[in-house]
Amino acid sequence: MGIDIEQFTALKKFKEKMRLQGLTESYAGVADFRQKLTRQLGINLNNLIDTLTTNLKPKEKEPSAKSTTINKEAVEALTTLSAEEAKEFLL
Repeated sequence: MGIDIEQFTALKKFKEKMRLQGLTESYAGVADFRQKLTRQLGINLNNLIDTLTTNLKPKEKEPSAKSTTINKEAVEALTTLSAEEAKEFLL
């Protein structure tokens, strides 16, 4: 029983594809592995924190067409009132 050259070639191609996508990495020993793992964890945690804080920020909303219309109607109504009527209306 020997090495299946076709399967070995497919495995090497897959491994290279994953490496190019940043999904795998080689290392020379435990210290190298520790350094690369620590670096990748830091990068990914920072990305996660950035994503979470961006999603938690309140988003400014555009006024809806209805609220814009209501505001315009309110302005029109107040401009037709006399100063005394407007004062009573606002209080």
